[in-house]
Amino acid sequence: MVNMDDWNEAISLRALSPLDGRYAKECAPLRGLFSERALFGERVTVEVHYWLALLRFLDRGLPAPAECAALLRWACELDDSDLSRVKCLEQRTHHDIKAVEYFIREHVKGTVWEKHSPWIHWGLTSEDTDNLAYGRLMTRAVAKVMLPAARELVSRLLRLARRDAQVVLLGRTHGQVAVPTTLGKEWAVFLSRAHYWLKQLQNQRFGGKLNGAVGNLNAQSLLFPERDWLGFGAQFVRSLGLEPTLVTTQIEPASQLVAYLDRQRQLNNVWLDLCQNVWLYTTLGVLRQVAVAGEVGSSTMPHKVNPIHFENAEGNLQVSNALLQMLSSKLSLSRLQRDLSDKTVKRNIGVALGHSLVAAEALLQGLSRLEPDSENLREQVAAHPEVLAEALQLWRRARGEADAFGDIQAAVRGDESGWAKLVQELDSQERSTVSTWSPEAYIGLAAELAQAEADRVERDLGLPEDPARIDRGDQADGEET
Repeated sequence: MVNMDDWNEAISLRALSPLDGRYAKECAPLRGLFSERALFGERVTVEVHYWLALLRFLDRGLPAPAECAALLRWACELDDSDLSRVKCLEQRTHHDIKAVEYFIREHVKGTVWEKHSPWIHWGLTSEDTDNLAYGRLMTRAVAKVMLPAARELVSRLLRLARRDAQVVLLGRTHGQVAVPTTLGKEWAVFLSRAHYWLKQLQNQRFGGKLNGAVGNLNAQSLLFPERDWLGFGAQFVRSLGLEPTLVTTQIEPASQLVAYLDRQRQLNNVWLDLCQNVWLYTTLGVLRQVAVAGEVGSSTMPHKVNPIHFENAEGNLQVSNALLQMLSSKLSLSRLQRDLSDKTVKRNIGVALGHSLVAAEALLQGLSRLEPDSENLREQVAAHPEVLAEALQLWRRARGEADAFGDIQAAVRGDESGWAKLVQELDSQERSTVSTWSPEAYIGLAAELAQAEADRVERDLGLPEDPARIDRGDQADGEET
């Protein structure tokens, strides 16, 4: 008897894509939404829903409600053997949607539904089925997978912003020493940016169209001119949880889908920026990574605790963004009334989101292992009292000294000992004032801003104070020296 764990591991080792191999566990939530199996299953569901709605609309009569419920249940609960049959039919027809139509016909043969079978896929073009199937899959993917992953990261940032709100951090602009801030305030910056895009994604809807070969309902309006086909199509699309798109060519123009892809890419950019900044902060000794027993940081240097989670997330985010940008650009275009190039491209939506999901998990793991290096932070800030030169020049200017900036710049710019010399040369009044200042306390409203932003985001998103951690495993991605 084959051990299933060994069998799955063998498949993983032979997978062409890392999403189905190395990162199969992290991508499991998306597999039921963007696999070939999921797409065929959703097409069958859409076709059956449409068939029943059409029969009602044209007053063709329906079997008993129990029969209708049973048919819908069948469509929603297809197993692997069912969907393998669809694939067999596709190999014969060389047309995936026609295979779905024939599959449904086969199922209802010899039942009360057989007399209604001529109405299966009646008046539809393949894109009518496909765009609605993708719209429903995208709606579920965003609501059940992508948004929860983003909310979990936002929750983590929220707690870090509160924890480190008053941890003083030497600022750096252009990579050089700048006036201090706090670590919590810097977490809050990423929190605020992520919150903006998360709100955009939470309000995302997807479009759907149901209007035939070139978008005009040609045959329907010719054969049944007395019927309100536009109203029927719009109502049906809404019944599937999508927004009706009434004016189209053969294809739904994907405006809402493209908007989602762009928004997801912008949220990814926030996470990408966060990864790169955390990487720098660990290099500068601002953040310390908690070592985990049993893990290896380097294959040759035993002392290493490398920022592998952030590097892993960075790489996956860059792959995801490249795909998202390509998808966004491609799906906005179509020659004349229809070309088929978008169909193969759409199959990569799950790949783009998969890399984003892998990155989110890696980033979450990495953030959970960070703590401020308090001693190093204090030493860094104390070593640069010259940051107080900003306050001194502004104080002088407030007292009417127009050239204060230039005078102080001449004394301190590029001279590590310049500030101490300048303080010694101050008159007694200035020295008395400046002696009460310290770089450690020169943080402005950073702490208040961090706390206030954390409170605002928590209220707006209804986030729990400390949400339970979703356990997806804690295995680090391996690295080389």
